[in-house]
Formats: sequence, structure tokens, C-alpha cells
Amino acid sequence: MKKPLYLLLFVFLLLNACSEQKQSNKHEREQILKTVYPQWVWLSSLYFLTDDLDAQDYAQQLQDLSKGISSQPPLPNTAQDLTQKATTLITENLEALARLGSGAQQAATNYAASERLLKRFEMLAGHMAISMGQAVLSRPPLNDIASSGALEEHMQSLLKLIQKYPVLKDAAIEVYAADSQNKLIAYSMRLNKARAYIAFNHSFDIHQMPLPFGFMTSTKVTLWRSSDTDVESYVTSSPIQIAPFEYVIVLVGV
Repeated sequence: MKKPLYLLLFVFLLLNACSEQKQSNKHEREQILKTVYPQWVWLSSLYFLTDDLDAQDYAQQLQDLSKGISSQPPLPNTAQDLTQKATTLITENLEALARLGSGAQQAATNYAASERLLKRFEMLAGHMAISMGQAVLSRPPLNDIASSGALEEHMQSLLKLIQKYPVLKDAAIEVYAADSQNKLIAYSMRLNKARAYIAFNHSFDIHQMPLPFGFMTSTKVTLWRSSDTDVESYVTSSPIQIAPFEYVIVLVGV
């Protein structure tokens, strides 16, 4: 039985619209890379690797940067200076991670500090790969993180997830929560009917994952945690918890 012409036309227009949205988001990311990448990577490194940047301040700047708006004056050396600052911060912390993880220094306190710093790097690398596209992991200074053996298993799991779910690679971010007291930040991504909610816990305490207003309690979700890279799908019946120095990805409609 032949399908009506109007139905075929509708399907064509829908597929074309989806393709155009993906291309638009890809173009937008490419433009952002050209304009605000140095500030994006510097502020993100400062937020995730230190405690020197307030969550709400970072969230506001991140939202502006996601729209291509920079708070830095357009001076000739600004981009180079910010990239160099991010490189120095990342290099110093990678060296600290290597020292803490060496066999001679595996005391309990050093082990805890090493694990915490490793989780900070996981959050930074995960955030950059999701928010700006995984291609940024091959750009300085993030390429040093991506090539670190300590993060190999985590990055393989995350990149596999990104490849499987287009919403994580073809959509723009929208910050919807920032809690300075509890050191939480969360943003969403939307592509057609698929939605992704990504939350980062930058504190020593377990917190309830912030979700946008209107998120139903009984919702079928696909969930991935940075601390346990197995993917699980289930219908929620209680708030989702997020552990210290962990980030969580919740997918709906995929």
C-alpha cells in the first residue's frame, strides 16, 4: 500500500528540520571555538580544579559564553594569556596528581587527595567535551588531560555515551541551576524530543541532583555517573542523588 504523498512530504520536512538544527548547533559551536574558547577553558579550569570561583558567577559567565558573549575586552593578547593561564593551572594539577599517585606517597591522606583531584579532572574534561564538543579534547591545553592514563577508562565511557546519544553532541547548553552554598551547577541540552540534564557536584557532600521545574517524579530516564560508568535505565521514584565531586548525566526521551 502506497503512503500518501502528504505523509512522505511531512517526514521529509521533519528529517530536514532535524538536520538543519544539528548543522546550526555545529556551526554555533565552531563560531564559539573561534571567539570565546580561551575564556571558556580558563574559567572552567578555574572552577573545577580550584575553589576560587563561585558557582553562580561561573554559571552566569558560562551561559554568556555559550551564546558567544565574552566578558573579556577584545585585546590582542587576551586569548593567548587566558590559554596560557589555563595551561599552567592544568599542568600544575596534573603534576600534583602524578606525585600523589606515586607508590612512595600512597598514604591514606594522599590517596584521598589523589582521588579528589582525579574527580576534578573528570568533571572538567566531561564538561568541556559535552558543552563544547569532544573535538576540544584534542586542543591545547585539554589534550594533556585527555591523554592522561588516569582518565582513560572514564573518557572512553563518556565518549561512547556522547556518540550514542546525539543530544550530547548536537545541542547547545542552557544553564538552569547554580547553587554557590552547595557548589552545584547544572545545565540542560535539547534536540528534538530528546533532553539531557547534566549536573556537577563540586563539594564534599551528597546532594539531590537539581532538575528543572516541571520534571516529573515518575519519569523514564537513562542515567550515567562519572563515578560508575555503567549506564542504567529506569523509571524514577525518588530524587536522584549526586555524590561528592561527581557529575551525572540524565537522558530523557532518547
